[in-house]
Amino acid sequence: MIGTILLILNYPQNDILKILDKTVNLLKPGFEVIVWSSSSIKRYQIDNQHYKRSIIDNNVKGVLINTNKYETGMQSNFIFHENTQRDIIVSLEGPLGEDFGVFLDKIQNVCHTDPPPRELSIDSKNHCLSFVCYEHDPKKAKVASFSSYRPLFMSQNQDKILLTTSPEIVSALGIEAYEIPPNSLVFWPSNKQSLPESATKRRIHASKHFMKNEIHETPYTLKRVYAFRNHKTIKTAAEIITNSKRIYVIGNGSSLNAGLGLQYLLPELDISGISAFEFLLYQLPSLEKGHTIIAITQSGSTWDVIEAVEKGKKAGANIISITNNPLGKIREYSDVTIPILAGYELAIPATKSFTNTLAILHLLASQVKAELGILTTKEREEKLLAISTFADKVPNLLHHHEKWAQNTAKELCDLKGGYIISAGITYPVAIEGALKLKEVAYSHAEPIELEEYLHGPSAALSKEMYNIVISPYERAGRERFLQQLEKFHNNIGKFVVIGGTSEEYEKLENISIAEIKQKDPILYALTSTLLIQLLSYWLGIYRKTPIDFPKGLSKAVVE
Repeated sequence: MIGTILLILNYPQNDILKILDKTVNLLKPGFEVIVWSSSSIKRYQIDNQHYKRSIIDNNVKGVLINTNKYETGMQSNFIFHENTQRDIIVSLEGPLGEDFGVFLDKIQNVCHTDPPPRELSIDSKNHCLSFVCYEHDPKKAKVASFSSYRPLFMSQNQDKILLTTSPEIVSALGIEAYEIPPNSLVFWPSNKQSLPESATKRRIHASKHFMKNEIHETPYTLKRVYAFRNHKTIKTAAEIITNSKRIYVIGNGSSLNAGLGLQYLLPELDISGISAFEFLLYQLPSLEKGHTIIAITQSGSTWDVIEAVEKGKKAGANIISITNNPLGKIREYSDVTIPILAGYELAIPATKSFTNTLAILHLLASQVKAELGILTTKEREEKLLAISTFADKVPNLLHHHEKWAQNTAKELCDLKGGYIISAGITYPVAIEGALKLKEVAYSHAEPIELEEYLHGPSAALSKEMYNIVISPYERAGRERFLQQLEKFHNNIGKFVVIGGTSEEYEKLENISIAEIKQKDPILYALTSTLLIQLLSYWLGIYRKTPIDFPKGLSKAVVE
């Protein structure tokens, strides 16, 4: 889940414990928690594996949980002592900028202003955050909440309040809740509630599969990336890359697949994408001072990535880490740590973390190009703004292609496997797509570069196999594909094309087409990523596989 804040206020001890028992496994890898009674406030850092019910005593009045520090590496919970009787507790989630101290002051003022303001002025281009503020005052307790980019969910029964950023938590509890739209500043004094007219009360139903929920979190994760674009870590990393003699991008699995994309985003530089283990075997001896390792690891603790950066650091290399766990071990060896900002993935197959890694690399590449004078500041901003605009369109994109994914998955269900083919910037997406089809649907998919397909692999095709082609973004690649179209279409059980337009394939039968009309290369790659994730999910559904927990796999390979 992404950026989870959970407030539980004025519930009896047993009810709070029941709520936490049902939700604590969703709060990975850990969380900050503030617990208060009428006479004290206590705060804890909780590793998800070592949660103890004893932190909730029988005098408890409220609990405030936040996972943001484990996602961004940034302090996210604050307690301000106003006087001997009153404290203000603020819990934030999102990629907080260097100026968030000013915003903290604004939140405090909002919380104890009476009457409360009707709205909150926030620069949505530079801030992507949610907050819950609790005024701890025995005479007049008050709660205020706001999100600039996502809905909040609130359940209230008399003076009992449950408020969260997570629809999965509400779904797990099986309760009705108000869905509060973004940019709504809402207050709950002890004697009344203030809700916008657009707030709707309903029972929230999240998918039973974490993978599906995580694909649908992509709009929020991409919004976080855009808000992070001017963070000092991006500029520092870009300066290191610009001044490097040679750059290695290392990782494993989905992290490596995303990392391969940097070669296409920065063709001006000498960049090699290689698995961390192969790097240890062959590249480590040639490492020099002035070389840079960009290490991508979702867990922050992948064993060969850690070993590579540890030895690389000793050899004098610069280390830039990109991770979904900025508090992980890799931070010890890194000159710069960039958070992926996707939130923890409960499903083993990576979805939103892969998508966000591509977006982070695009953000980094655009800053490098600005440093090199290839892009002006205005051009860079326009390119990155396109990510935020795209994020707004993702819900409709997923909804529009749901039927396509379902119908195509049905037609692939009984085929034994096949090829997933592309070239250019979508070739790493094809490699990742093949991994998703194997992990999620147990379908043996082999990724092949478009021209390499014509040099032998096509001989192995049969009516029991499929070809999935992500039509290349680059004009020369797309023209080559269309020129040899019949060789990709003939003698197979099903032909699937992601990208291009229906007119290009109108003479073909036994074909499933998902059009992509994006003109920007990174948006084209992100769209094809979402479509192959959706297709993999539905193929797993029809093949009745354990989608979230493929056999023999774990989320992190740490030894």
